[in-house]
Amino acid sequence: MIQHRLECRAESSRSVKKVAPAVPKVTIHQDQMHPADRVELEVPLTSRVVVDDLRRDLGISDWVDIGYFHMKRAVVILWASQNVTRLNQMLNGAKISDRPMNLALLGGAAFKMHCRSSNVAGGPLDRPVNDLDFVMESKRSGDVKKLLLSLGDALGSEFTHFMTSFDRRWTALRGGRRILIRALDISKPDEAPQITSMDVIADRLELCHIIDLRDALREPRENVYTIGLENLLLSKCQFITCIPSSDLGRLKEAQQDFRLLDYGALNDDRVVIGMESKDMKDVCALLLDHEFGEGNDELNLGYLSRVLGHDEKFALTVKLNLSNIRRNSALIRSWGVVEADLQRIEIKLDNLLSAIREPGKKWSKPWWNIDVETPKVHL
Repeated sequence: MIQHRLECRAESSRSVKKVAPAVPKVTIHQDQMHPADRVELEVPLTSRVVVDDLRRDLGISDWVDIGYFHMKRAVVILWASQNVTRLNQMLNGAKISDRPMNLALLGGAAFKMHCRSSNVAGGPLDRPVNDLDFVMESKRSGDVKKLLLSLGDALGSEFTHFMTSFDRRWTALRGGRRILIRALDISKPDEAPQITSMDVIADRLELCHIIDLRDALREPRENVYTIGLENLLLSKCQFITCIPSSDLGRLKEAQQDFRLLDYGALNDDRVVIGMESKDMKDVCALLLDHEFGEGNDELNLGYLSRVLGHDEKFALTVKLNLSNIRRNSALIRSWGVVEADLQRIEIKLDNLLSAIREPGKKWSKPWWNIDVETPKVHL
């Protein structure tokens, strides 16, 4: 009503300027318990960067498919982390930090950074990237949080990151070891933006087994801003869980029986379950696209052998998961992998399995960390 009166007054007097129409906004988050905790964005959403230019600036291969919005967001975050001074300038005096900060990708997005086979649209080893996960140095966790929360203002609202009151409490309780933060998912342009969560962990991956990632963070560009080929392989092969033997029929009905690891029943009549098919695809792409060696873009068998040689329980989990991929040739063919590529993958799996020392004992109880949240086996 006020705007309408102002516009009428402007029409009757040339000396009074018309008031610009209000920019439409949408509320993307509002806490029901704390209504003031609200996040609004102007629409349409904006981007102030050419992501392909940022990709080239980082030295990321042009075959990396940034058509996936989350891959585009990954490039933006990585570029910002390496160009903090320029980001400060874009924020009109607001200061994030004086120094670049080292961030590294893990998960499906990291495999796409390394593997050409993961970027062939519709190809047998291509799979959607539905979220992002990063690792940071614990001593820079405060800077990383400020960086992410500033991206929308500096680079455009498409790249808005925010924290809910729950996220702030959750993050504070972890004392710099993890950050939980929200971002937009606009991978479907014809639909309203969705809200996705992002986990940023510090120094090491603590899931079923622990992987120390501090060395991988020292020179992120050398590993294409990821945790490195060896750690990526270990991050997939660390997954393990168990279900009652009585659920085997339901596992088969759900077409998940390919995940059954060859270990026999644990105590209490349980069986052991390994990685999902999407994780198998990632491992197959890594093996297909990389040779063994000690270069930056090669898989270092010596490193893997040393890491697993110090942890028999982790070695057993990795060996079981790799053996399971080797045993599932029919599944890999069903994805559309041609015979020549399948043979290359199988040869490399055999080499990997030979390099991992056989554990000196077996365990009748779960030998992995069970006090960790892992994806459920949906039956």
